[in-house]
Amino acid sequence: MTFKWDFGDGSTSTDPNPTHTYNTAGTFQASMVVLDEWFLQATQPVTVMAIGNPPRVKITQPVDNYRFGNGEVVATSAQVSDDVDPANKLTYAWEARLVHNNHFHPDTGMGATPLWAFQFSSFTPLDDRTSYELYLTVTNTHGLSATDMIRVRAGYIDFPNGPPQPKITVNGPLTGSAPLTIEVSGKDTYDPDTDFCHLLWDWGDGSPTNTDLTTRHTFGAPGSYTITLTATDAFAAKGTATANVVVTAPTASVPYITPAGGLKYGDVQCTMATLTATGQIRYTLDGSTPNQQSILYSGPFTIKDQGQATVIKAITFAPDIANSAVSTATFRFGELPVDNLQGYWSLDSLAGGVATDCSGFGNDAVASAGATSPRPTTGRVGGAAMFDGQMGLQAGNDSSLGCDGGQLTIGLFFQLSDLGVKTDMRMVSKKAYPGSPVGYELYINPSVNTITLASAGPVLCSAQKLKLDKNWHHLAVKVSSECVIYLDGVDVTTSKPVSPSQCGFASLVIGSAGDGSLGFQGALDEVYVYSVALALPQIQLMSKGTGRRANRPPIVRLGLARTVQVGDFIRLVPRVSADCPSTSPKYSYKWTQSGGPVAVPVITPYNQSLTRYTVLSHPGDYEFTLAVSNGVTDPGTDTITLTAVRRFAASPVLSPPAGFFPAGQAVVVSMSSPDPGAVFKYTMDGSSAANASAIYRGPIRITSNTRFRAIANAGPGIDESPETDVTYLFADTQDGLLLYYTFDQMAGGKVSDASKLNNDGVVVGSPTIKPGVFGNAISLEKIDQWVDAGTKPSAVSGSVSILLWFKTSDTTTQPRQGKRGISFEPFRSGSAFCVRGVQMNRWRRCGRAPNERSHE
Repeated sequence: MTFKWDFGDGSTSTDPNPTHTYNTAGTFQASMVVLDEWFLQATQPVTVMAIGNPPRVKITQPVDNYRFGNGEVVATSAQVSDDVDPANKLTYAWEARLVHNNHFHPDTGMGATPLWAFQFSSFTPLDDRTSYELYLTVTNTHGLSATDMIRVRAGYIDFPNGPPQPKITVNGPLTGSAPLTIEVSGKDTYDPDTDFCHLLWDWGDGSPTNTDLTTRHTFGAPGSYTITLTATDAFAAKGTATANVVVTAPTASVPYITPAGGLKYGDVQCTMATLTATGQIRYTLDGSTPNQQSILYSGPFTIKDQGQATVIKAITFAPDIANSAVSTATFRFGELPVDNLQGYWSLDSLAGGVATDCSGFGNDAVASAGATSPRPTTGRVGGAAMFDGQMGLQAGNDSSLGCDGGQLTIGLFFQLSDLGVKTDMRMVSKKAYPGSPVGYELYINPSVNTITLASAGPVLCSAQKLKLDKNWHHLAVKVSSECVIYLDGVDVTTSKPVSPSQCGFASLVIGSAGDGSLGFQGALDEVYVYSVALALPQIQLMSKGTGRRANRPPIVRLGLARTVQVGDFIRLVPRVSADCPSTSPKYSYKWTQSGGPVAVPVITPYNQSLTRYTVLSHPGDYEFTLAVSNGVTDPGTDTITLTAVRRFAASPVLSPPAGFFPAGQAVVVSMSSPDPGAVFKYTMDGSSAANASAIYRGPIRITSNTRFRAIANAGPGIDESPETDVTYLFADTQDGLLLYYTFDQMAGGKVSDASKLNNDGVVVGSPTIKPGVFGNAISLEKIDQWVDAGTKPSAVSGSVSILLWFKTSDTTTQPRQGKRGISFEPFRSGSAFCVRGVQMNRWRRCGRAPNERSHE
């Protein structure tokens, strides 16, 4: 849907929820038009009166911080003025709030006249911390109002009083270009006497103050500002905290380069754009920083594939504002992709019988069990490995070296040493054992000129009637929705019937597996394994032998993004590939933070090593980048995103568990938490628990129906817990109670029986839990959803009463259609007793007719 507001003063808006300021007094006819996707529209008019300034009000009697005597009657007065109405046309609303320890009682006293008298009394034990807040709200005939407040406290007792200790929590950076929006919270403010505190935010830029616990403010002009949070307790003691904000001059929007760079095959068409309407984009193609004499962007242009990288840098220039930051896009040509590369053995060196995996995953290959290591020889690209049919290399059992994701690419160079071999020679395989139902085998038979990829016996694809010889050739096999074999970059597949479904955790083997089957006879070089099906241009590049990793940046792998908790100690341990062949005696490493709500220092001295240790202090997404240099090529980099979420206190646990209790019995309820030193705030009247609620100081005795709602605070840096909401019910029907389901929770496909008879219900058909009359309820939306109440003899007594709260979700369905509506049908299935319905809350079943007044 689209929205169009007309405010009646010449201004409009398309925002669904706009805010508009009228600059002159008067009456205006505003309207909103809503248009849906079918171009149907609805219009709603509204009359708006722009009426000027609110009244001005100042309480003059009593004075702020007045000391009252117990029972003293104090007359109030105030100075009031208004631009529109005389004093006798204004509406007055006095309110006295009793502040008791760390909470207050609203509406302790009310008055509606300009002059008012109120009798002050502590209403609490004299040793409790008691004071009053006195409010006067004045409203004129146009509905504008203003409020003033003073504090008064008992004069017959003095309390030791320490100042509050406010704390500013910032969500986001305190530095940025104008306009800069800052979100702050005073939720961690602490009062040593546990007094109730008022907060006041002063932004330091002359704008109106704010009294919210959590709030936002936008700084529109460049400059340095000090945010001040003042906390005032009920006895007028104050504490302050500050945070410094630096707002820089606005800058032009950075250019957006599309595509954003990366590994490419063939020519690439590029476009650029900027959000700065008056901006011009100038760019370079050699990696240098642009200036106002650089190429002016005027439309799409083409980057040629010349087998080497092209680095575009661009800046937005605009009048009267600072130049944008530099945008960079690096297009790499002539390289094989690093993404999804799971194994790469150049076979240039076999020192110690080990073939190094250059993919960065550490799948180094050693001699297969029962086989010997191949000999080094001259290869198609650098060195190679010579196999004699009984030689093989085993590269571990990493599942990523298989085809469990449904896609696979194997690429290698081979040179046959004997064209007369009359059986299949295994080149690359991944089989747990001969005849294994999972895995794959790539083999070649020179006597019949065939190459085959098979899985658990069935042929996946094959190439026949080839002209094999003793020269070097490139072989690639890719598997996705079909299986294709490429010889020297050309599709030679003659049969591609099926794709493998599972490859398992068997070891990947190059050559002989040492199991008695014949391995490859000849030389192998540059073996690649990808977990995706490469495109034809990538396979053709591989077949040229020019896309190898030699003299390319090292491969750096930081792993997948993950979620951590604020305050956790984080350790990042990356994998870094070796150069193949090694062209540098040593690597250097550099960690940087490339994104996040606040700067995160590195715990020294690890900033130049592979491992980084750090702690994330604010919630949000953080990006860390590791650059690894070999001293020859550009550094290899990788970036990881860590999402830091707030740590919440554990919810209070009430004991004994809520449930049904006999009338007249007293129940003593206690609260606990696994968090040491947790403070519990609770209510007993069904209202939500909040920081102003009562503090739990010890076990609570109850004798009637009571709903507890409680939260926990576990100290600075830990957010308030989710609320615990439980109900204790008392009635005189315990004798004969067979089962009682509260439906507050459903775990393991069961609902618990609170009658103490253990007639737990089995949930059938996956119903859901929703809010109910008391706590939660079970929602039964389909005919095949119900709760089976058990097969115990106590569950099928002769005289039965069922009591429950219910709400229908569909009142149109006719009875006996077996669908929605309400149909409670006792029936026997074996000896089970079941109930079906739509949404039930607090279901009880008794063996005799109970006193109904004791039930809902």
